[in-house]
Amino acid sequence: MLINVLRNIFHGRKRPLPCPVCGSAAPFLESLDLNKSCADTTQPVFSHSGQSVDYHLCASCGFCFAPEIMQWTEDKLRTRIYNDDYIKADPDYVEKRPDSFAATLTTIFPLANSSLRHLDFGGGDGRMSRRLSEAGWNSQAYDPFGADGRLAEPPTELFDLITAIEVFEHAQDPHHVMAQLVSLLAPDGMIFFSTLVSDGENLATNGLKWQYAAPRNGHISLHTRETLKVLGRQHGLSFTSLSDNAHLYSTPKTPRARMKLSAINHSGR
Repeated sequence: MLINVLRNIFHGRKRPLPCPVCGSAAPFLESLDLNKSCADTTQPVFSHSGQSVDYHLCASCGFCFAPEIMQWTEDKLRTRIYNDDYIKADPDYVEKRPDSFAATLTTIFPLANSSLRHLDFGGGDGRMSRRLSEAGWNSQAYDPFGADGRLAEPPTELFDLITAIEVFEHAQDPHHVMAQLVSLLAPDGMIFFSTLVSDGENLATNGLKWQYAAPRNGHISLHTRETLKVLGRQHGLSFTSLSDNAHLYSTPKTPRARMKLSAINHSGR
């Protein structure tokens, strides 16, 4: 990383940018082809696009982000990333992931029933929420990012449990997403969310070889536990990480028993 920083300073290009999470300096890290996807395991799924996507890495909290795509319009995102070919980059998002997380949630939160109001934020076509409703949950979905007009209308009530499955890595503005979540959370509510953290990847040294660093998937906000902790603190929430991919936000009024039960049930999976 130091080599990249020195090279960019001497050449007067790709200077550090303010971190969108904590405001600290975020030097240029590496460029990836726009078509790099998480599905590129044995060979690339998409042909080389020829368009480079720059990523910067915060020297303080470790947030790694793609500033150009963070500025793209909704139409451009749908044209270049969230188009009909998106399923090739993420084959699990239509059925496998929502079904799997629905099953996981019914185990993690066995107390969730008709008295516990649940919202699946960024819930796509609502499949996970439908599965939970079938299991007896009082659940609904809301997706401010999706094209499905039925789920784009903001709810008017507050929720005891909000889930955000594979949402944070797509955020063009992490603080705006956090503000949306907080505005929908009951005073004693809790947010369960999934996003893979980069803590064990050492991006500063190894660069973006990490499979999760994939612009074709729309992964433009790559988090560390510190990043998520900072985000939570700035919005009045406490952060708890259950694993590399599962995390909780809680308020000062969130019942400790609910949080403890959630952590125990998740760790036992």
